[in-house]
Amino acid sequence: MLLHEITHALGFSSNSYDDFIDPATGSLIPIDDVKFTSGGKFFLKTPRVLAYLKTHYNCCTMTGMRLEDGGGSGSAGSHWEKTFVDNEYMGASASAEMYVSKLTLSLFHDMGYFIPDYSYGRDLSFGKNMGCSFLEDCSSTSPTTFPDYFCSKSATLPRCDDFG
Repeated sequence: MLLHEITHALGFSSNSYDDFIDPATGSLIPIDDVKFTSGGKFFLKTPRVLAYLKTHYNCCTMTGMRLEDGGGSGSAGSHWEKTFVDNEYMGASASAEMYVSKLTLSLFHDMGYFIPDYSYGRDLSFGKNMGCSFLEDCSSTSPTTFPDYFCSKSATLPRCDDFG
């Protein structure tokens, strides 16, 4: 939990996205090059985050990584959307099996203040090579084509209590 909170203090926070810098120039990165909102959802779109995710999900048209939109101002916009990262430590809810991913290390790198050692991060296992539709198909009002990943009223997955 301490690492999670330190990560917020170091820049993974909706209050800090406008402080990201380009290390080549020392200039602030325009906020529109860091985050965007679409359909009431928050997304980060920094270069290394996008490169990692495009490879991980096998989705070359991905435009951003969705951020948490629930939980009020303390959670919304300052965590990865748990639906797509499962137990990564910068999701909005804690679990016993949390880990640091190369996704979050990519964000640290894109902040412009850090050069992370990626050997300390794990690849996300959740959703690997599932394609673009994996990121677009999940909602509480429509059935999913990925029953092994997302929960529905008929799902028997142990983590379904987390997602509803």
